[in-house]
Amino acid sequence: MQGQLTQAPTLFLPTSPADAAPRHLLDHHSTSDMSERDATTDENVVVRPWPTRPKEKLEAIELYTQLIQLDAERGHIQNITEQTLREEIDRGRQASQDDPMEGVEDGEEGEDAEEEVPTREKKLEELEAARLALISKSEFAQFYARNTLDLFALILTKDPTKGVNASFSEMIKKEGVPRGSFAVSRQKEGPKKDWEYQRDRYEQDRVRYASKGSRMHALESAADTLLKAATQLENDVQKEVKYWDEVLSISDKGWPLQRLRRGGRPSSTFAVRYGFREASSHFQGRGLAPLRMDDDGSIILDPSLSLKPKTLRIRVSENGKITGTSRLSGLKEATETAVEKTIQLARDSLFEEEIYHELCIEARQLFGYGVHVQNSIVQLDIPTFSRSTSSEDSRRQILIDCIPLDHEPTPADDHNSDWLALTIAEALRLFLAHEHNMRLFRRSQPSRKRHLGPNEHRTPPLLRTILAMLSHIRGLNSLQFHLSSLSTTLGSAGLPSTLSVTGEMSLNRLTSLLSKSRKQGLTPIDQILNLAVKPLDGLATLTLPSITSDSDPEALKIAICTFLAEPTNGTEFKVTLPPSLVSVLNLSPDQKREFKFPSVEETTSYIDFLVSLHLSHTLLRERYTRAMPAVSKDPIVSLEVKEGKKVYRKNVEVNVTNGRLTVAMLRPSLFPYTNEGRALERTWEGKKEGKTFWEAVDAFLA
Repeated sequence: MQGQLTQAPTLFLPTSPADAAPRHLLDHHSTSDMSERDATTDENVVVRPWPTRPKEKLEAIELYTQLIQLDAERGHIQNITEQTLREEIDRGRQASQDDPMEGVEDGEEGEDAEEEVPTREKKLEELEAARLALISKSEFAQFYARNTLDLFALILTKDPTKGVNASFSEMIKKEGVPRGSFAVSRQKEGPKKDWEYQRDRYEQDRVRYASKGSRMHALESAADTLLKAATQLENDVQKEVKYWDEVLSISDKGWPLQRLRRGGRPSSTFAVRYGFREASSHFQGRGLAPLRMDDDGSIILDPSLSLKPKTLRIRVSENGKITGTSRLSGLKEATETAVEKTIQLARDSLFEEEIYHELCIEARQLFGYGVHVQNSIVQLDIPTFSRSTSSEDSRRQILIDCIPLDHEPTPADDHNSDWLALTIAEALRLFLAHEHNMRLFRRSQPSRKRHLGPNEHRTPPLLRTILAMLSHIRGLNSLQFHLSSLSTTLGSAGLPSTLSVTGEMSLNRLTSLLSKSRKQGLTPIDQILNLAVKPLDGLATLTLPSITSDSDPEALKIAICTFLAEPTNGTEFKVTLPPSLVSVLNLSPDQKREFKFPSVEETTSYIDFLVSLHLSHTLLRERYTRAMPAVSKDPIVSLEVKEGKKVYRKNVEVNVTNGRLTVAMLRPSLFPYTNEGRALERTWEGKKEGKTFWEAVDAFLA
């Protein structure tokens, strides 16, 4: 489109260098155009206004327009002086006479020389020139935009429905340009000149080459992006394959896996549960570790698992010397870095820490049984398993603590009690695992069978069971040793006797107990361990000597019950009397035949007394018909002896003490039921030597 001016002031529209045609295309212009271009020394193409009549005085708008044009050509007006204009004229004349390239080279050398030594004043001048150029260009752009807006506004004034009065600039308003003075018409474009065709073809080639280059650059960038994406995808696939291989390896080893939850929703991160679901509340939260992916795809476990694993150490101390320990050098396997091994070590360490935690809590309740905690060591005072009930027991302690797995073991003074330390360590682990299974069993029961209350998560009886077993074994061993020596002594005296000892009665009927158990959900191992936390019952049966072997011998039964709770609170011995001794002691029919004792010393002393009564008041009276007891409830019997026509009475005493049998004939005193001393005596200590019991008595009466 081309605007036609009907009545308007002169508008100066200088063009920018971008609007100028290429120099090689302008060579095809007319001669007048060429001479006009050669006359200009600036690169900018100046569009000259239409010639006007000379005026003596310029108006304000004309002066303003010329100042803008001067600013666009020369820069800011403050840099223009008469001297600079004269120097420019002289340089132009000299440049036309001399070689133009020489001036250019000199100018370049001068610029290089000036650039070699920049000064502060030079930099300030450059900054000021750049600032002025910026201001000039902004004013020039503002002038163009204002003129364009005024032009379009004048064109739109042809339509009276358009309200464009507010769009006019102040200069147009002051000029008073009539509305509708500009019109727009469409005209056919005339024939193009050769240089215009070449210019258009050049522009088309530029656009085509630029488009092709842009497409090639875009395709190259897309190829690089796809290559990077493929490489990243390959790395991600390798990482995922490695990660899931390790996850499957962990799952194949039997470790339970589960997804972590974030915000109530399951996330993509898996976690391995290496703890025990039935552990105490303090350890339940520590039994779960997320399986995060490392940069190379391997699994990164929770930082808490990288801590040093711990283990339970059991030591046996006798009189201040370590005689046994459960820490052996073969347990040092913490140097492996496999994921499965790390999880296993973490599981074992957590289990050992839970045992130690439960032991510390239980130790507060067993202070009266010689259990206390000192310097993070649980100490148990236990008696030695001395086989003699009369000897004084040395001080023996069980020391329990939790140490790092790579801790250097303390050298022991002796290793005689290693078996005891290892046995206690394994027993503690079995009892805690059994408690976990029992908690699961109780939780799985129907609501009507569950016993909800404080016992639902009670402290497991670990130390209580160990102390009960040690006390039971000690009492049983001491009793068995005493009865065995007593049976041997009686046999050496010609009084045959048999001994039968059962350490735990429930083990004898274990098959029937397992078959008749109502707890069908428990495994046989748990049912057996469940018997260990109950009262321990043992039985020792000693057959008493008899005169004839055909008769059914009477037996002395000693029951042993150990339970560290009400009503026993320790080891209790219950002696059941045979019928013969009931008559000897003159017990009433409604009186109990069972006598309970709290210690093994009292029990063995009473057993010796009963055997002495049996030998004196039962066997001697059966063999010697005229025998009569000299003192009631004492192992002394009075026998009649004939010497010619005279009849004498001799008192015979039978005494059994600590496996030693003594039979003696006493000298009668002037006072009834008293004796002055022993006239003859014979002793048996288990060796088959000399006379028998009956031969010795016959010799006393001869």
